[in-house]
Amino acid sequence: MFEKRYKDEMQKISPTKDLINQTKAAMRVELEDKNPIVQKESHVRTYRARKSVLIAAIMAILLLSATAFAALGGFDWFIARFNPNFAGVVEPVMSYSEEQGIRMTIIGAQRFANMAIVYLSVQDVSGENRLTERIDFSDGFSVGRGISFGYQRNLLYFDSVTNTAYFEIRITADANSPLPDPLMLGSLTIIFGMDSYRNEPMGINLSAIGQGITIPVAYENIFVRGYGGEQGSVLPPNRMLAIGNRTPLPHGTRGAWLSNIGIVDGQLHIQTNQYFTAEFGSNFSLLAPNGDVIYSQQTVDVWLDADGNLMSHGIEYRPTYRVAETIFDVNIANLSNYTLVFSANVPRGIFDGNWWVEVNTSDVSQQMIALTNDVSVDGILFEFITISPLGLQVIGSYTGEIGFRLSELSVKVETSDGVITLSGGGGRFGNQTFNASWDSDLQLNITTVTAIIVNDLRIEVY
Repeated sequence: MFEKRYKDEMQKISPTKDLINQTKAAMRVELEDKNPIVQKESHVRTYRARKSVLIAAIMAILLLSATAFAALGGFDWFIARFNPNFAGVVEPVMSYSEEQGIRMTIIGAQRFANMAIVYLSVQDVSGENRLTERIDFSDGFSVGRGISFGYQRNLLYFDSVTNTAYFEIRITADANSPLPDPLMLGSLTIIFGMDSYRNEPMGINLSAIGQGITIPVAYENIFVRGYGGEQGSVLPPNRMLAIGNRTPLPHGTRGAWLSNIGIVDGQLHIQTNQYFTAEFGSNFSLLAPNGDVIYSQQTVDVWLDADGNLMSHGIEYRPTYRVAETIFDVNIANLSNYTLVFSANVPRGIFDGNWWVEVNTSDVSQQMIALTNDVSVDGILFEFITISPLGLQVIGSYTGEIGFRLSELSVKVETSDGVITLSGGGGRFGNQTFNASWDSDLQLNITTVTAIIVNDLRIEVY
């Protein structure tokens, strides 16, 4: 496999014509002058000079192809090149999966209970250079079937010469669906890049918009986001525009359409329809003549099955379509004064496939600390705390309103070398229970941890 990769990389080397000519000329001179009987000083000087040209030419070729050779360096080269924060805890993997000319390589990885760190690369080996520095996996990235998890993706570097993106990915799984061992890492979708649109006109004459035909919607059918005032100050609508025709959006997004527009109860409604799996999210707004931006009051989402029927909350199987209706509370008599604009990150080049790599990880129990004593902080009970080189994971319960935010807590790790502030606080909530995590930007040395500090409470670690 190494020999094949070596040949593949060597074929990518394309030195300039002048450099090739210089190299050939120097090689001819060296062959002509290899007779040791030649002793004339002038000729020796010429020989040495021309030999220097040969060496310089070869060195130049090597410099031109440095990136190609670097690709052969493997795990050690990656660590030396990028010096990632968690290099000290990951194990080398160097296994890859390739489809449609796109190669995903798991460079190194490690699992700590329900948290994991992964270093991987994605390369276009077809020679077409289809990837950009805005490559993404979106919802396609996975750690195996049936695992509820979240992840943070950090682009370490994009190599335009080899068309390779290098990532650090941090994974946190739900405590009720722990990470498997071995890990099955990969993606079902790779997005080659993104086009960004900001306040782009839709080209719609708002003064010609009439009353919209509507359908009733119940609370269990809708998901409301983006309230215009304080949360809860605007009630969700009980009807929305009928699901209309599929008109292409001006940016030509695959699997997403403008489906209806109309006036409902004196408000302007804009409706889009898309496949549930389509990678698209558009933010509509109105642009006033003086340049002011008028934002929507709220956006209502509904899910549809394959037959176009509304689905209720809690349906376990995946819907086929997602319809989003954006609502503007403006004086409809003055619509001619406004321009409907949109802002969006639109994927370009979406490839579906199966990039999967199985990763075995070692026993890291000696690199973890578990605290089982109950600790109460402002009505939040920390029942089980796990500390690993990646950060903190907590299982617990709480009293009060369901909508409290763990991210408002100040969480720090005290070590013998100083205090490290953690970030995060996201997780899963249900029936007055939660599991949440806080991440460290730097690798935590577990042997130096002396305490956890939550707000003003110090939890000593023995």
